Amino acid sequence: MSGAPIRALTRTGRPPNARCAAKDQRDLQAMAVEIVVLTSGRIDQAKALVKAVWSEHFSGHPDPFVRSFLTEENLPDIDDFRSVYLNNAGIFLLAIEAETIVGTGAIRRIDTALCELTRMFVDPSHRRTGLGTRLATDLLGWARQRGYHRVRLTSNKRLLASHRLYKSSASPSSDRGSRTAMLTPSTLCATSRIRTNAPCP
Repeated sequence: MSGAPIRALTRTGRPPNARCAAKDQRDLQAMAVEIVVLTSGRIDQAKALVKAVWSEHFSGHPDPFVRSFLTEENLPDIDDFRSVYLNNAGIFLLAIEAETIVGTGAIRRIDTALCELTRMFVDPSHRRTGLGTRLATDLLGWARQRGYHRVRLTSNKRLLASHRLYKSSASPSSDRGSRTAMLTPSTLCATSRIRTNAPCP
């Protein structure tokens, strides 16, 4: 799979409604960002962003395991992204601006109907621009097109932005297929149907 852009983040083609129009100002920064598929030449930079964002949230955590969870390991799934994602009914996307990775996100196969939304990280400079939502929308749209019906998210409970993003991108909690549970005191796992209509970026 090539690293050619699958979408440039511009306002072209967006539905002309009030909700989208209200976001135009903060979307200006995202206009230069492109979404591309991870390639071997960008592995180190992708891993650096993941580790930096994790450290931002957890460098002061009292549990040393949590502090170092994504900062001292080698992130083998990214090193081996082709077999873990691309060649296994999944995908790993990057958001790139001026040759710098400013966001990541991936879909990992669980079974023929269920996938996992994972590795969702956005650089602080690009938060609240709609970039995280665009990544999630692209990933879930890709998953839906390939026959997945349900999506799972596992996240630390401190990552509130991830939880909000998931809730806006998946089916509502009232849906019978939705389940949320705490795997550990700090880890939330939620499963839901993939929405048929994507949220406004």
